[in-house]
Amino acid sequence: MTSSLVSTHAPARILIVDDHPNTASMLARALKQFNQPVEVLTARSGPEALEVIGQGRVQVLITDFMMPGMNGLELIERLQNGHEPAQIILVTAYDSPGLAATARRLRVNHYLIKPVQPEKIRDIVSQVLENQEPAKPGATAGMPAPSHFKVLIADDQPDNVHLLATRLQSEGYTFVTAMDGQETLDRLRSEMPDLVLLDVNMPKKSGFEVLAEMRADPQVAHIPVIVLTAARTAVRDVREGLGLGADDYVTKPFDWRELAARVRSKLRVKHAEDVLRRRNRELSLLPEIGQDISARLDIDELSSVILKRAVDTLAAANGSLLIFNIDDQLFHSLYAPRAIPGWDWDKAQGWLLTKGLIGAVVADRQGRLLADTAGDNLWYKPGGPVRSVVCVPLLGRRGVIGVLTLVHEQPNTFSADHLSLLQAIASQAAIAVENAQLYATEHKRVNELVALNQLTHEIGRCTRSGDLLDRLPQLICQAFGYPAASLWWLQDGQLALRSQAGAENAPRMSIMALAPQQVAATGQPAYLSGGVEERTGARAGTGPLPTHSAMAVPIRQAAGVSGVLALHSRQPNVFQESDRVLLETLAAQIVSALERIQLFETMEQERNRLTAVLRSAADAILVLDADGRLQLINPAGTRLFTDIETKLGQALPVGRGYDELIAVLDQSRAGQELVAHQISWPDKRVFNVVVSPIEHGGHVALLHDVTQFKDLERVKNEFLATASHDLKNPLTAIIGFTDLLPKVGPLTPHQAAFLDRIKGASGQMLELVQDLLDLARIDMGIELKREPLDLRALVTATADEFRAQAATKGQTLHAETGPVAVPVAADANRMRQVLRNLVGNAIKYTPQGGQVRLLAGARNGQAWVEVRDTGLGIPPADLPYIFDKFYRVQADDRQDIEGSGLGLAIVKAIVDQHNGQIAVESAVGQGTCFTVSLPLSSALTAETTP
Repeated sequence: MTSSLVSTHAPARILIVDDHPNTASMLARALKQFNQPVEVLTARSGPEALEVIGQGRVQVLITDFMMPGMNGLELIERLQNGHEPAQIILVTAYDSPGLAATARRLRVNHYLIKPVQPEKIRDIVSQVLENQEPAKPGATAGMPAPSHFKVLIADDQPDNVHLLATRLQSEGYTFVTAMDGQETLDRLRSEMPDLVLLDVNMPKKSGFEVLAEMRADPQVAHIPVIVLTAARTAVRDVREGLGLGADDYVTKPFDWRELAARVRSKLRVKHAEDVLRRRNRELSLLPEIGQDISARLDIDELSSVILKRAVDTLAAANGSLLIFNIDDQLFHSLYAPRAIPGWDWDKAQGWLLTKGLIGAVVADRQGRLLADTAGDNLWYKPGGPVRSVVCVPLLGRRGVIGVLTLVHEQPNTFSADHLSLLQAIASQAAIAVENAQLYATEHKRVNELVALNQLTHEIGRCTRSGDLLDRLPQLICQAFGYPAASLWWLQDGQLALRSQAGAENAPRMSIMALAPQQVAATGQPAYLSGGVEERTGARAGTGPLPTHSAMAVPIRQAAGVSGVLALHSRQPNVFQESDRVLLETLAAQIVSALERIQLFETMEQERNRLTAVLRSAADAILVLDADGRLQLINPAGTRLFTDIETKLGQALPVGRGYDELIAVLDQSRAGQELVAHQISWPDKRVFNVVVSPIEHGGHVALLHDVTQFKDLERVKNEFLATASHDLKNPLTAIIGFTDLLPKVGPLTPHQAAFLDRIKGASGQMLELVQDLLDLARIDMGIELKREPLDLRALVTATADEFRAQAATKGQTLHAETGPVAVPVAADANRMRQVLRNLVGNAIKYTPQGGQVRLLAGARNGQAWVEVRDTGLGIPPADLPYIFDKFYRVQADDRQDIEGSGLGLAIVKAIVDQHNGQIAVESAVGQGTCFTVSLPLSSALTAETTP
């Protein structure tokens, strides 16, 4: 493929095809740095590249192999129809013989294996633009100048020697001579010529004898030989000479131009073979070096091995390896098997890095060869004791990670081949150094994690914030080996030192406070290093400034920065970025620990407060777990159990008089609901027990002694029963006599009116007394007379009883019972009283023309009766209180309706006696519905009406 690329009238068009945009853009930037104008184009796929090429011919195509849809080779093959670029560079990460063969078939100029530095591609394109095709990887390098080659002339005839010497000199070759066979062998071993022009008939040893010994000696066997003879011209002689190893056989007289062509041919072959031998030697050496250094993970040991192998391989006097660590610290190693008088690496290293050769190698990312330092400004003391230098970078994933430099006291010691070989060694070394740095980083990280874990454990053991803040700097120094640490705390807006460790290794207090004060002011981490000038005026004396290193990070709580954690040293450049990360991790741990301690202290205060409440509570309090085992009991509870010893972790004993309490606890545990009951204690006392479930299992039982109230309730009920009974008799007499008076004789209208008022008031009084008497009996626990009962019959009878009363108010009263029996075990008189009270209230509070409905049925194992009306309704605020004794709704629309406020209280008491429930739904102005639920009687559940 032609290398003529660039028109003098238009910039060269370079097309980069890569599906990774970052790679394409990085390479494009590198290719725009030429002295002559170029047009750099990019495409992300093969089809897109074909579109770009269709818009105008490109001179250089740089394409990746692996791309979606169309790979690089397919793209190149598509361009074989006349759009073929002048130069093609194929880049691939998958090297294989088949891929390389296909690339050669498609006339790919440069076949590069990743990773490839952009600078390498830039150099290839640069040489292409200058019409200088660089040697392809794996191809033979160009021929050196004739002066590079040395020819040995072996002939016993001076005239022949002179003739050949004159011709060779005119071609530019250097030469040496030998006049007999033995001298020829000696010259071969001492001069190591590139070619031998050998006569056959010579004194001491013939040319054939020389040829035989030469091919038997491995040191010189590779040197090509052209036999020149005028005496041994027979075919047999030619066959013998070639059989002994001659590379060519020329008989005299000969044409010089033909001989010169043969000399050039043999030297070209010799040069190619030398290149191959050198490369084979390098290839055999590099794996050995790579194997030697790859298993080493210690930077000191690794650098020593790298330097020794490099110095020994290139026969240098000594060498230097500079490594740039991940934390930006420099690591310098030397190997000097042979000292050079007057040369000091320690003095030269800093200058070479900042101003000289090493800095240039780092900037260019390419190796450099100084054949002679005399007059070269990149070298420290040009022309000094070091005269020849070769310097190469160690290129890693993050750029230049080191520089390898070899020196020699003689000029022109190192060549371009040495530079290539050293760069290959540096490539192996870069991989090993990165692995060692990664191992060192991970090893350090593991140690830090172990130390951090230990420190976290110590922090976790602190239960008081003051103890934690006082011990923290000492714990940090012990765990991580820091020279000094300090903890600063903000108090009333002022930063003050709370605690410190390693004061003997820290600077004085005024310097130590600099970094924490900066953190407190900015809220950001701070790193200070170097000299510190605290004086505002002139310094007395010529002493150096005090130096220090400080790393400080904020401790942030909800309100903002509350403190500062800092590390200190009297030496500069002690702390690194990793120390900041570690300190910030510690600061977060401290905040978590302080929050935990604060929570612990709050809980401890609450526990102390709870303990005080439990100790002072007059009621007994018991806490039991999900299995009924006692977990906590207050002193009042302990005093209740006089005949047994209550032990935490054990259940209450059965059969010791506490079975009622145990039953209530079991009921609450089974239903996971609040349960309230009255129980009797073995000593005849009565307690109200409230058992509440606890989240995540367990119960709390509260026992309140109501014995005194029960006695008062009993006395009250007895009084009410007696008083009601005593009042009932005179009231009955009054009512009876009011009925007899009209029969004795006629009454005046006034007398009749007064008599009606007496009769009405007496009736109300008798109703009130009867209600009080009923309540007293219920409260005194008079047993119910339970019998099988069908609620339908009771509902129907009650409806019939009140239908006439409803009719007087123009109301409609309906009973709806259905065909299925509603059996219950109940006291018929008491249940009739319930329905009478509910229906009487419904008629009383329903206006003229309203409706009252009675319904009965069964569902879910419960019998139910509903009394619905379209009356005045009950306001929502009054609903919770309507079952209280003597409670009446206070509203203007019912001021004239008489009542005692005891009817619903009696209803509720009777329903509770039957283990039933009563519920109410009401809306003001729309009506009310009372629902009474009783357990269905199991004996009669299956009964139905025909």
